[in-house]
Amino acid sequence: MSTLVFVMPDGSEEISGGNLYNAKLCEALESCTEVRRMRIGAFARHPLAPGTYLVDTLNLDSAVDVIARRQPGQRFVLLVHHLPSFEPGLLESDPALAIERKVLGEFDGYIATGEFTRAWLASQGFGERTMLLEPPIAVAKTAPRTFVAPVRAVMVCNLISRKGVLEFLDGLAVALEEDTETFLEFFLEIVGRDDLDASYAAACANRVAADVGLRRHVRLLGALSPAEVACHYQRANLFLSASRMETFGIALQEARHHGLPILAVRGGNAEHHVVAGRTGIVCESPEALADALVSLLGDSARQASLLGAAQELRPVETETWGAAAERLRTVLAEWSRTRWS
Repeated sequence: MSTLVFVMPDGSEEISGGNLYNAKLCEALESCTEVRRMRIGAFARHPLAPGTYLVDTLNLDSAVDVIARRQPGQRFVLLVHHLPSFEPGLLESDPALAIERKVLGEFDGYIATGEFTRAWLASQGFGERTMLLEPPIAVAKTAPRTFVAPVRAVMVCNLISRKGVLEFLDGLAVALEEDTETFLEFFLEIVGRDDLDASYAAACANRVAADVGLRRHVRLLGALSPAEVACHYQRANLFLSASRMETFGIALQEARHHGLPILAVRGGNAEHHVVAGRTGIVCESPEALADALVSLLGDSARQASLLGAAQELRPVETETWGAAAERLRTVLAEWSRTRWS
């Protein structure tokens, strides 16, 4: 296989699921093959040597011109974390969709980070050029837990529109106000960056501050380190996801490995993390998620049943990043021999 170059997007040192995936995969690749890192600026501006270039979907706009002037011996593989086609509510006239349509089919191979993405790429005719590489995870095995009141829920996501947090908070405020028969005691901690869409994050904070019910139950914690997030998983007994689209859902995967029942909004790969009705509940909207949470809060037997099943079906082991990197190296070498020759 030719030299492997991992093209890193701008902001790759910041906390996000895609950045954590890229960092772990690149580190593992460096231990089993010749690989070098390249910043997106160098990728876009300078002539490229022959080699195989792994390109993050964040860099589709830069890839348009680079692939258009490709030279012999250059191969481009798209690492598909998210695509404009997956963005809820995106207008057909949006320039990002035009870029995707122009360049998507020009890649020589694709790495799908989840089953939803793999199936979508196959539906577009790229199935034979796609490798599924879900993010491995390692969570220390702990003793099984039983439910102890109150509900301690955690939501891990950046405060951006696609994650549905504001709509969920609106729905939760209404649901709490309408529930006049049950004294509800629960805690919800929302962990995630608030600097990617400052106005949306501010709207979430203002919504909590303006409602007495939300102020009592909800805390916005901002960005935390992976170790700190793990501590919140360990003391929680329920995980929530209001996101309308998850191409994989690393936080959902982490919740599963911690044995947490999941209440999630249907969208993309999210429902693949839930055994519906047993380890969690799949809802149709962020507002429906709020209703499902309030309904669950009044049913202690259901709370215990969901946690028990989530603990029982907790997936403890996956392949390691080292094994995933070796598998990727092998696939790329095979593509080089059979498809790219």
